[in-house]
Amino acid sequence: MKAAFLAMQSAALCAVRKWWRPLVQLGIGGSLIVNGVVVPLMTRTYPDLTGLAACIVAAAPFAAIRAWEKAKGTTGNE
Repeated sequence: MKAAFLAMQSAALCAVRKWWRPLVQLGIGGSLIVNGVVVPLMTRTYPDLTGLAACIVAAAPFAAIRAWEKAKGTTGNE
């Protein structure tokens, strides 16, 4: 039982350390595409550029952290 729990804990830590930042990046990019392109095309309205600018500003720290980690070499592959 303890070995199974430790294996499950190790797998969860690996997933969090290696995959959460790339998945956040994909989610942010997807939400920008959906809210900036897909929804306005489906509703035949103009995109809310103020809202999109706020989303981009909110997403910028995540992109900066990921770029800094890649340049530093700490991408979670330890």
